[in-house]
Amino acid sequence: MTASDETMMRDLMSTVDPPPTRIDLSELVRNGRRAARRRTRSAVAVVGVFAVLLAAFAAVTGLGATRGGDTGPPAVRPAPGCTVERLALPDGTRYGSVSAASPDGRYLAGFAAGDGTATPVRWEGPRPQPIRGIRAGIATGVNDSGVVVGRTLGADGRQTAWAYAGDTVAELPIPAGFDGAAAYSINKAGHVAGVLFGGGRTAAAVWYGATADARVVVLAAKGEAMAFGIADSGVVVGARNGGGPYRWDADGRGGPLAQPPGTAGGEALGVRGDWAYGQLDDADRPAPDLLGGVLRPAERRIAVRWNLRTGEATAVAAGRTGAISAGGLLVVNQSDGTATLVAPDGTRRTLPHLAGSGPSNANAFNTDGTLIAGDSARTPARWTCGTGAR
Repeated sequence: MTASDETMMRDLMSTVDPPPTRIDLSELVRNGRRAARRRTRSAVAVVGVFAVLLAAFAAVTGLGATRGGDTGPPAVRPAPGCTVERLALPDGTRYGSVSAASPDGRYLAGFAAGDGTATPVRWEGPRPQPIRGIRAGIATGVNDSGVVVGRTLGADGRQTAWAYAGDTVAELPIPAGFDGAAAYSINKAGHVAGVLFGGGRTAAAVWYGATADARVVVLAAKGEAMAFGIADSGVVVGARNGGGPYRWDADGRGGPLAQPPGTAGGEALGVRGDWAYGQLDDADRPAPDLLGGVLRPAERRIAVRWNLRTGEATAVAAGRTGAISAGGLLVVNQSDGTATLVAPDGTRRTLPHLAGSGPSNANAFNTDGTLIAGDSARTPARWTCGTGAR
């Protein structure tokens, strides 16, 4: 993406007032991971630059609506004891989303936008703290120490991975042979999982520290790979390009994750304790490769839960996965704009919406699944649930 391209996008955005739509702002964040396969795709996924145009596009085309003849997701009951509240936005912004939560629930991280560019944000409680000095960036991970990681896109199209700690932003180092990076997850030790770019290829990586001089290790895989989640144990999950979901143990030994029948491709997006989650393509319902693969209708995706102790993979529901708790509680964002909690025993509960137009999308859990965060009615939102929701 050139500087002139970005200027054009900003000029177009200034003329568009995004209509109510089922397009999932947070899905742009999550599917930036899919877009990372090629530099041109990753440019599309930078939320602040493209979200408004994509929302308008969705409203015109009906992208995200349930197909004619579909009956929608199975009937579910409201999540017991769950309440939803709107999170404050930084001054000068109008919408946004939470993409990550610290295990203890004290911190949330995501983005806010409104002037044509995304600003990464950390919330402590309901209070937003914009992470200054980053243009066109999003926050994608946060740990219990409040250290935030994310990715940004320069005017020259180069992606950089960064970490924010102690009111200071540090660009994570890029090893020889690569010229760009994106960070997606951070564990309690401050180890960061992400992706390296260079020479038209991608590689999964772990930074052993959230600093500018951190040691970075390229994870071995057959072919190109991407790392999206890292557990406190050091287990990393992600995907091989064209090869489906993948995991690495704490020593860097990798192997594919099982794929349930009827699924294809896809990726593992995160890990908490003995559980990992991700989303695979519905092999029986192929979808067009819209916008370089960044956007696919939710009903063409299958939310999957992996038990890392047994290796078992379970296809949970049609929709996009948002997060998983240490107990295996999964949240699935479905094509009707509903965020649904699905327990390991199959029990399903819906999360309440904020008043206003737009779907609810849940993208982050604390450890026990009693705090959930994402967006509702196009603004950052937080749900607090009693133990009955787990």
